[in-house]
Amino acid sequence: MPEPPRPNSEAFRDMSLPERQRPLFAPIAPIDSPKPESDEWHPGDRVLAPWEPMFLYAARIVEIQGDRANIRFDGGDMAWIELDRLEDCDLAVGDPVDARRSTGMHYYAGEVSARNGDDVRVRFDDGTEEWTTLAMVRLDAGTDNRPVPGSPVLRQGTLANAEEGDRVWAPWTADRLYVGVVEQVEGMEAHINFGNGNRGWVQLDQLARYSLPVGLRIQGRWLRGAIYYSGIVDQVVGERIHIQYDDGDQEWTTPDVLAYPCVPYGPPARATRRAFNFPWRTLAWIAVIVGFICMRACR
Repeated sequence: MPEPPRPNSEAFRDMSLPERQRPLFAPIAPIDSPKPESDEWHPGDRVLAPWEPMFLYAARIVEIQGDRANIRFDGGDMAWIELDRLEDCDLAVGDPVDARRSTGMHYYAGEVSARNGDDVRVRFDDGTEEWTTLAMVRLDAGTDNRPVPGSPVLRQGTLANAEEGDRVWAPWTADRLYVGVVEQVEGMEAHINFGNGNRGWVQLDQLARYSLPVGLRIQGRWLRGAIYYSGIVDQVVGERIHIQYDDGDQEWTTPDVLAYPCVPYGPPARATRRAFNFPWRTLAWIAVIVGFICMRACR
């Protein structure tokens, strides 16, 4: 089995995050850098722009230089972003969105049920509805920013009403989801048994419904070893999952050895128990070395 993909591999490289900044005003353009006109976008236009690689947020163009625009997001942040990554701010009834509730900082999945200018009414997946503003809404950035164009994605914040016994995807680390089972729910937290010996508390709005759609980009522990390799789910038969790895290898495996890389969405799990993996390989190498030394000494 070859070495695992590097963090900056094609499969999971950072999708050109904008140059983030938080000035009070837009930076002054260099004197020798004329501002060309854009046929599509103009200063003052309302747009949707990526502050994170997976999500678009409402913003307004401050100025344009070449193929980039200086964007002021509705939340107050600013960034230089390529023009071809901007989209029209034309949210319509029925469009899927993630929105912050009036009482929290996390996003919940739903859809637009009404819109009046910058005011948006969102019908959340749990059936509740709430008026909010475009500043509190984000959208999936679309296929151009997914690890594999057109591939399915798992969305956290879609199981805030989880109950004991539910199978879920949950974060053991902030940037990776693992399959687990809800053992207990207290307030806004759930205690998750991750199936590999790890247990911990996570926030309810960090959970995603358990699913393994064909085409999902995933990471699996080859031959149930310790290292994760990137690949794509191409068959699912009950509890058996077939992964086509990026390096050409393939295998049938089970959900407990899978991980799903994601944009960090809240803190890591608050561990209550960590799995202890007995170091069989280390002991085997020690035995080989000791045996070799003993053989040399007996000559």
